[in-house]
Amino acid sequence: MLVLRNGATLTEVEEYNRGSAENPMSDADIRAKFDENAGGFLNRAARDRVIDAVGRLETLPDARALIDATVSGQQ
Repeated sequence: MLVLRNGATLTEVEEYNRGSAENPMSDADIRAKFDENAGGFLNRAARDRVIDAVGRLETLPDARALIDATVSGQQ
């Protein structure tokens, strides 16, 4: 809610949060959010490896590739 100087109030209700099933994020939006959140501790190459491993999760023999990607690229 926002109250204006003249006393009027403006209210906005977001029925479905961004990223919900009803308001999904694009792949580019998800990547941008990941880069923003992980950029402080993973370099670009490591973030690329994590994205690649996540995309192949169902075919990986175990979680080692994902773990290695996150550990090997710490800044």
